[in-house]
Amino acid sequence: MRELSREESDRRAASGEPFALRYPRSRGPENGIARTLRFTDAVYGEQSKLADEVEDFALLRSDGFPTYHLASCVDDADLRISHIIRGQDHLTNTFKHLLIFEALGVRRPSSPICPLLVAPDGAKLSKRKHGPVVSVTTYRDAGFLAAAFINFLCLLGWSPKRPRVHAARRDSLGLHPRKRQPRQRRRELY
Repeated sequence: MRELSREESDRRAASGEPFALRYPRSRGPENGIARTLRFTDAVYGEQSKLADEVEDFALLRSDGFPTYHLASCVDDADLRISHIIRGQDHLTNTFKHLLIFEALGVRRPSSPICPLLVAPDGAKLSKRKHGPVVSVTTYRDAGFLAAAFINFLCLLGWSPKRPRVHAARRDSLGLHPRKRQPRQRRRELY
C-alpha cells in the first residue's frame, strides 16, 4: 500500500505482518517535465513509456524471496552480462528493468526481443513444460551436427526475405533481424 506512512509501514513490519518490498517510484513530473523511459530494441526499434505508466512492482515477496525482476537484474549486473535475448512477452518488463538497473547504478545489457516460439498446441515453448525439446543436449545426444543445430537456431522464429534452407554461419549474423535497422528506418537488406 503506497498510502502508508513510513512510520506505519515500519510498525506493521515490526509486528510481524507479512509485507512485500516494492520499487519506490516517484510520481508526477520532475522539474515540471514528465519523465520518459526509453530504450532501443535491436528487433523492435525505439521503445518509450512515461515513467508514471509503469505500475508499482514488487522487488521482494512477503516470504523474503526476490521477484524475477530483481533477481534477474542483480544477476545480470553481478555477472556483467552484455546481451540477453528474451521473448516478446518480456518487452513490457524491460521498462521495470531499466528502473532497477538505474537504481543499481549499472548499464542495462542489450536485450533484443525475439518473437515467441510456440509448441504444436500453441502454448509458449518453455523449459519447464517442454523440457527435452528445448535442451541443446537432447539434439547433441541424438547425433545432430553442431553446424546443423546452429543453422536451425539462426532460422528459428523468423525467416529471411529470400527463402533458404541453409545459411552459412558467417552470413546468418548479417541476415538475422537483430542485425537489421529498427523497423521504422529499415531498408530491404536482402
